Amino acid sequence: AVVSTQSGHYGRGYPLKRVVDLEAADTSGECVNLKEETYVMSVDIDLPEMGIDVMTSEILVPLLSEMKNLETMNFGTFSDAMEAMMEAMGMSDMNALTGWNIANNLKDLGMAMPRGFRMKRFSFDAQYQEEEHFCESGQPNRNCWDDACYDAKCATSEDIELKCVMDECDCSAKFYSYSDSLKEYDQCASCEFAQEIENGVLAKVYGSKVEAMYICNEGWIPEGCNSLARCDFSSGGNAITYPKCIPDKCDWPEFIDDGYFYSDWREESYSLTASTCPYKRWGCNSGWYPSGSTMMECVENYEIRPQQPNCVPYDDDREDSDGGEHSDDDSGADGGESAKEGCHFPEYIARGERYMLGEEGDDYAWAVYMCYYPYVMTPNRALIQEAMYSTVEMAKIFERFPVAYCNKNDGNILMMPECQEPEEARHCGLPSYIYHGKAVQVMFPMDMMEDSDLEEKGDTKQMFDDEVMKMMKEVMNDAVINSQPRDETMPFMARYECDEGYVMMKTMRGEMGWCRGDGSMELPRCVPEEDWSEVKFKLVMGDTMKMVDKNGNSFGGIVQAMQVDWNGNSMFTEESWEYACNDGFNDNAAGAICRTQGYRHGMKVEVPKKALKSLLQMAGAQSTDAMMPFGWTEFACEYDDSLANSEHCLATRYDEASEKHGMKAACFAFDVMAVKCFNNADFQVHVDVSFTMRKLTCSAKALKKDMTVDLSNMKLDVTFKIDGEPIETDQISYKKRRGYTAKYSLKKREFECISCEIHAGDMVIAEGEKCR
Repeated sequence: AVVSTQSGHYGRGYPLKRVVDLEAADTSGECVNLKEETYVMSVDIDLPEMGIDVMTSEILVPLLSEMKNLETMNFGTFSDAMEAMMEAMGMSDMNALTGWNIANNLKDLGMAMPRGFRMKRFSFDAQYQEEEHFCESGQPNRNCWDDACYDAKCATSEDIELKCVMDECDCSAKFYSYSDSLKEYDQCASCEFAQEIENGVLAKVYGSKVEAMYICNEGWIPEGCNSLARCDFSSGGNAITYPKCIPDKCDWPEFIDDGYFYSDWREESYSLTASTCPYKRWGCNSGWYPSGSTMMECVENYEIRPQQPNCVPYDDDREDSDGGEHSDDDSGADGGESAKEGCHFPEYIARGERYMLGEEGDDYAWAVYMCYYPYVMTPNRALIQEAMYSTVEMAKIFERFPVAYCNKNDGNILMMPECQEPEEARHCGLPSYIYHGKAVQVMFPMDMMEDSDLEEKGDTKQMFDDEVMKMMKEVMNDAVINSQPRDETMPFMARYECDEGYVMMKTMRGEMGWCRGDGSMELPRCVPEEDWSEVKFKLVMGDTMKMVDKNGNSFGGIVQAMQVDWNGNSMFTEESWEYACNDGFNDNAAGAICRTQGYRHGMKVEVPKKALKSLLQMAGAQSTDAMMPFGWTEFACEYDDSLANSEHCLATRYDEASEKHGMKAACFAFDVMAVKCFNNADFQVHVDVSFTMRKLTCSAKALKKDMTVDLSNMKLDVTFKIDGEPIETDQISYKKRRGYTAKYSLKKREFECISCEIHAGDMVIAEGEKCR
């Protein structure tokens, strides 16, 4: 066979001659007298030129380069080895073994073929396009699309919109004009923003260095809902236009009929944008629900919108399994229909309200209370004292944590729950009841303890399946990392169910609610079907943005969103899927999007120029500053464990933002929202240990945000151990693909396990072990 990489024909050969012709020929001297053109079948194979990537060439080029040695190889050795093996196994006589009279003939034919085969000539030439792999400096190009351009911003004194492009030679951010892709801007404009303005302070400077946001002091608000400061280059200098803080004359309602205020724009400063108007959030008392938006805003000229919040009563009473029902009365005189005369449960307690009334036998009446956000419910200690040593018993009485009891014979209230500050209560206040639902399964810290530790104390715990235990460990790990002092007798996670006639808006863990380490919590919600909604997301152009893995799965791209109702119908547009603007967008919100795609975390990213061009073609736009059909803007979440429908996430319809703020809220094609998804947000090192009789290997793979980290740039120490005891080895070397290796003789050494530890100073960051 003649094989070369020159492009040309494929498959030229001679027909196979019959055996009888060969028998009449001169086969002496190993067939040296045979004419090849008559008796030897040959095939010329010309493989076409092909391009391969660097990683594939690492394998193919050395392999193909050595194949010329096949020209001198005796392929008959394969037949010799096979015959010797068959003889050793007693398989020489295939006729006797198989019962076929032709079996030996088939064997001989199979053995003869390798003996008659030879590689006459083999040629291979590896070429590469130097400019595709090397920079002018001689250094290789790098895959650094995931680096500097994510946070880099550049503005010019001419106020030209620039696009960031990654320089593959040094992974630095380069900026070019959209109108002239060859013109590089290496001098970015910037301004020195004052730390304070009149009646306000600097909140943050945006990445472009030419814009900043300020927050007005207490008693002052931003004029025209504008908190943005910006460099002004129109006069040839770098003057700054600052926002103005004016006296707070917003005439908020003093009270809400059947409702209450619970938060405002200063308490939620994490989510403010430069165009946020002062606002207050409100809710309704038990038995009432809000009509319209639950956020009031103070817009231009101190106008309050909506002027008066409206709480509407529910039409039907809610009965629970014990015969309890919502109490919508406000008399407080007789405790409602469920309480006998003489028991007087107040409708309101400090920082909370009565939610439900009921009776227990002939002697007792009860009332369930709920706390206003952010206060938490603390049960009467007398209620849980005897159950504190068993989470099984604690779970049984958890439903009674927020319950007040009254002896109907004398009217004395025996137990009354309290609403406290989270820091004072030392727990997040995971509720027994949520509106139109309740907890049906609760988890305590003690449920995570080892059985042996519990046996020593005489305590007992609940048992859960593997899936629930995995969730509990995830929640507990977050609580430990971000720990505040907490009450170990209070639950940290619970499963909820909705009352009949209501459906659940789930969390990222389904029906579960849980406490966070900072004292906050994430809860599902129960709502009527007509009020249920869900935001669906899909990621497009992942291939163009180089965000598709080797299995063809997209892990990033441009975001499209669609809010649907209970029946799956789009709630806003006939076209269903909408683009989102990245104004106010943060990484936690990107995580909320990625969790709908099967990932755990996410981060906001810039859209590459190539993908942006494709997007413009799809949208029928002509330039990057063209208006896009956006549906959402100002999407931000406070935590990285939420879904878009969480109460810890905020978003604004784009048309509402445009109506409210005009061109200040305008978004363009280059503002389109895009994300990258990943599973591991923290720095992690995975270790595999292997060994031969002369070498030990500690293969370490470091990841952060699913990106590989080169450990050679980190000052790390590696220790090898045999059966747990450190050993002295030759110098330990590191290679990115192989990891840490050391020469060490294991001959005549008895052992069970080899292990390695990777240290950063005194801290062990990773370890692994392999046993025989």
